[in-house]
Amino acid sequence: MADRFPLIVDDSGTPVIKEIPSGDVLDLTGSTIKAAAIDTTLTVGGNTTLSGSLTLGGTNVATELESKATTGKAIAMALVFG
Repeated sequence: MADRFPLIVDDSGTPVIKEIPSGDVLDLTGSTIKAAAIDTTLTVGGNTTLSGSLTLGGTNVATELESKATTGKAIAMALVFG
């Protein structure tokens, strides 16, 4: 499916309905947009570097993973060394 741009009335000369040109700004201040579904899929391939932090449900993912890894290492060491 092709991406679509909102329709506008171009009144420069004879009024005509057309898609908003790429690079123009659509000001929706004070408006609400409702959607039946929003695709939030992120696909990353190859060698990719992302910066910043990732938060899911208010939890910092890097901090949570580091905590789980540290806990896992401690448990493994306890099992090995008693």
